[in-house]
Amino acid sequence: MEKESLGTKRWVKIACCLLAAVIAQTTLSQQLKPWLAWIDWLLLVTVYVSLMRDPTLALITATAAGLLYDASSGGLALGVNGLAGTRLEFEVPLPTGLPGDPPTVDVALHRPDGRRVAIESKFAEWLTPRPRGKRVFKDKYFAQGQRVWEAAGLPRCQALADELQGWHERPRYLNAAQLLKHALGLAVNGLRTSTLVYLYYDRPGREAATHRAELNLVAARLGGEVDLRVATYQSLFDALRTFPELDRDYLDYLAGRYFA
Repeated sequence: MEKESLGTKRWVKIACCLLAAVIAQTTLSQQLKPWLAWIDWLLLVTVYVSLMRDPTLALITATAAGLLYDASSGGLALGVNGLAGTRLEFEVPLPTGLPGDPPTVDVALHRPDGRRVAIESKFAEWLTPRPRGKRVFKDKYFAQGQRVWEAAGLPRCQALADELQGWHERPRYLNAAQLLKHALGLAVNGLRTSTLVYLYYDRPGREAATHRAELNLVAARLGGEVDLRVATYQSLFDALRTFPELDRDYLDYLAGRYFA
């Protein structure tokens, strides 16, 4: 009975330490001393528990710390978890192995596990209707009967690319061809399990309704072949406002300029 009581107390202590670590990592570091932000408090708790030489206890603590870190790291604002420890890069090319300039994503988040979150940002560009009088892909994507998406393990993407190139009905506002190029670049670079995020500024009206319907249709066509996530700047901003460490004056400025 005494041993059971000690075990319960140990779990309570660890839970309290994890909670305190989250508070220190997300709030106190910014409010007290800036250099405290460089300390990974959740990792410190995990290491401390590991020194107790209880594998089960250490594994559960590490898992809980990882989930808490993901929840407090901002990744959920894009509908993506597991972004703790991620490196951010702008204007990142995704070579496809074809000649010429490769497709480029606006933002790439390089995850510690080697996967990538590729973000294609369309603030209001999507409001301009897509041109109807020209092919959506350059000839290099279909040179000599090549089926580049299929060869990369993306048969659903290949079928959609064939339709878009073959003058079938095309999306009016969504640049579906661009998303297919990014998917190809991720696959060719061994990043099939990565995530492709389409981020855009939403607005009311018929154009927006058509745009959303086109997004839903493309996502359904690709099925589980591409981890395609859709997020709006409005939802991203709402999520960012929940982080107390961000500058409130700047958030108020953004709210007044873009989200009033």
